[in-house]
Amino acid sequence: MSSIPDAPQRCPWALAIVFGKLLLHLFTIGLYDFHRDEIYLLVCGRHLGWGSPDHAPLAPALSWLLGHLPNQSVAASLTGQRVVAALAGTATVWWTARLTRRLGGNRNAQRVAAASALIAPALLFQSGVYTTGTLDALCWIAACDLTAAAMRSHRAPSWLLAGGALGLGLLAKYTAVLCGAGLAIGLCASSEREQLRRSGPWLALGVAVVVVLPNLLWQATHALPALRFAVGSHASIVLRFSRLEVLAVQPMIMHPFSFVVTVIGLATALRLQGVERVFGILFLFTLAIVVVVPGKPHYVMPAYLPLIAIGARSVAAWLERRSKATRVALTAGWFASGAVAFLLTVPVLPLPTLLHLRVDRINSEVVQFADWRAVAAEVRRAQSSVGRPLPVLTDSYGTAAAIELYGPPLLPPWSGANSFYLRLPTYDPNELIAAGYPEPLLDALCGRRTAVGKIVSPSGLDNRYDFPRTIWLCTDLRSSLRAFWPRLRRFD
Repeated sequence: MSSIPDAPQRCPWALAIVFGKLLLHLFTIGLYDFHRDEIYLLVCGRHLGWGSPDHAPLAPALSWLLGHLPNQSVAASLTGQRVVAALAGTATVWWTARLTRRLGGNRNAQRVAAASALIAPALLFQSGVYTTGTLDALCWIAACDLTAAAMRSHRAPSWLLAGGALGLGLLAKYTAVLCGAGLAIGLCASSEREQLRRSGPWLALGVAVVVVLPNLLWQATHALPALRFAVGSHASIVLRFSRLEVLAVQPMIMHPFSFVVTVIGLATALRLQGVERVFGILFLFTLAIVVVVPGKPHYVMPAYLPLIAIGARSVAAWLERRSKATRVALTAGWFASGAVAFLLTVPVLPLPTLLHLRVDRINSEVVQFADWRAVAAEVRRAQSSVGRPLPVLTDSYGTAAAIELYGPPLLPPWSGANSFYLRLPTYDPNELIAAGYPEPLLDALCGRRTAVGKIVSPSGLDNRYDFPRTIWLCTDLRSSLRAFWPRLRRFD
């Protein structure tokens, strides 16, 4: 049977923390330009479908919706994306506190849970920048909370809601399959396995499959591009992260204070036999897969959230036994370190200040924010120097997205990067503008190439994808571009 006691009262202070997070992000969303993933998702929303190689359809669908609101400019779409990110991130913190309450946590435990989720750098980033991970984390914690409710009530409608949350998670990010598999393994390995004798968990599975079915059918009819992307992108991930590095950065991803709460939560979860153990096994399964594969370190982040809900109970009980002065000091340190985490995670400070502080050494995402208008303008200048309209070929989805949004009168870009790879050239040109691809590969395609410009960052940084990059005029093509296209594919 479930170990969940009757839920205590809601905590107003936890709600205040949640509301404060929302205000923090809403007041700072205009202080920095597009992240390369945001501008890419905005363009993907213009080419909407039920699937793609690199992301599930929900995030670009919301971008499409934001782009079709009345009087929407590119700048307004950016604001809309950030508002969605702020709302989703805030809801994630709220739902973590809600799960704490459902698991029997008192008001102090709910405060600890909300504060722990609040200061986690991975969640701060996903609340301030619109990514597929933003919706992913929300769906994970919603699925966990609704699963806990279903285990407690044994009611079919609760299981249907849990399955719906998991299905939406799969439409938000393909890694949500780890959530579903981890919950299933956790059910089998805990005292909650008796739930499998009832119809509830199977109804949840059926709902999840129905919700994600359009995407599954799209993948099946397009030769499983997501699987090919996973295989292709794995090579680049292995070069960036070793298994040891994936483990080593986990405290930084979650913030050391919050990480301690999750460790306590994991120890508690594995000691108990009920729903807590389900969430503990969910975490261990997710961590094991991400480390062994390996995957990007932040893929583990959503699995920490239910552990925060569990660990917050023990931390709150420990704090209640401390003196008032100790509690005040720890609270002040908690939020002061959280403020530092926010400033080092979301680029609300001017870029020169961040570079002076060498924030890019601990947060590589800082260099993925750029003046994308300037990127497109530099390509236009190179085009003007040629004196005739030519198609533009780039290996970066960030540069391709910038050209599509800010590039006119440039022709729509061609790129082998991620989802752009599926948009095959409609004809075979004799010459083109190229940026980003390695010179040996361009030499295999181009009989002649001449430098006609360069894309640089005002800060002089290299973001590995978009700048600095030479812009080439490629003429006397040795091959049909469409026949050469498979060699231009780049998944990252």
